Amino acid sequence: MLQNGLVLQNRYRIAQLLHQSRHADVYMVEDQHLNDRVWTIRVMQLFASDSFERTRVVGEFTAEAQRLSQLDHPGLAKVVDFFVDGNQLYIVREFVHGTDLATTLGGRVLPLSEREALNALSQIVDTLIYLVGRKVSAIFFREMNASNILLCQSGQVKLLDLGLARVFHPNDSDVHARVGSLDYASPEQFSEGGTFDQRSLVYSCGAILYHMVTRRNPALSPFALDPVEDINPNLSPAVEEIVHRATENDPRNRYPSLGDLKKSIQHVLRAPAGSRRPPRPRPPSRDLRSVRFAATDDDDDEVYDGSLWQWILVAVLVSLMSGALLAIYYYFFRP
Repeated sequence: MLQNGLVLQNRYRIAQLLHQSRHADVYMVEDQHLNDRVWTIRVMQLFASDSFERTRVVGEFTAEAQRLSQLDHPGLAKVVDFFVDGNQLYIVREFVHGTDLATTLGGRVLPLSEREALNALSQIVDTLIYLVGRKVSAIFFREMNASNILLCQSGQVKLLDLGLARVFHPNDSDVHARVGSLDYASPEQFSEGGTFDQRSLVYSCGAILYHMVTRRNPALSPFALDPVEDINPNLSPAVEEIVHRATENDPRNRYPSLGDLKKSIQHVLRAPAGSRRPPRPRPPSRDLRSVRFAATDDDDDEVYDGSLWQWILVAVLVSLMSGALLAIYYYFFRP
């Protein structure tokens, strides 16, 4: 752990520890060359058994950091610098004011609202479409998890520290090296060969949406998710459909591309903000008074309420009784 006040590269002064994990520590730093502008710096340990291994690791890290620094999108935290110092690897990126998705969901009693979740996911999909267009390799997406999705107070959503999934740690298993974080990983990433394409990203997006509208991390029951409507019965059928289709275990049953997923999201977001799901169907009532009778012909449809028949029956009975009384009068009492 680095001490506050320590200056790196005669430039970056450590101001505050932001996050610690077994793979990396993240600090807020002040840039003494730019009037104490604030950045975030990620520090990773360099593990190498000999000088040859060290050269290889540094080369891979440098190539990865250079690729990251070339990416420029509102949904990505911009990488501005990187360096190696001793047995530590450093990545400097923009400092983003916000709260990661894991902390946001952990601090709430209720999940995100439907529109909040869809707005966030729409931005994430846009960012992934940009990355796919830049032909970013699958390794970039391996560590996409709730801690790497930052929700800003402005409503902006940013992906943090992706592309660093190739963590240089000797204790990582081969499965983790291929798959990365389990949170939003697709099932095919666990298959032999670890296939990965846009439909894999569609699954990840569906898993993110599932997490946001239920507060239940998909990693708790990977690839056997409880129906989203059982956890959150207030969702609209359209959102339920997005979650179900995006998280199909068989890639052939998912949206074929991120663009198709985006269209479905936008369709729901364009619906009136106050629209609510219709009531779930209930078993028909056994009370005959509530029965509704439909009569149709070729020209129009009409619906009659059962209470009308009750009035007709009463009228018939009254008529019969009146007729009977009149007959008795004429037979017995008429002069």
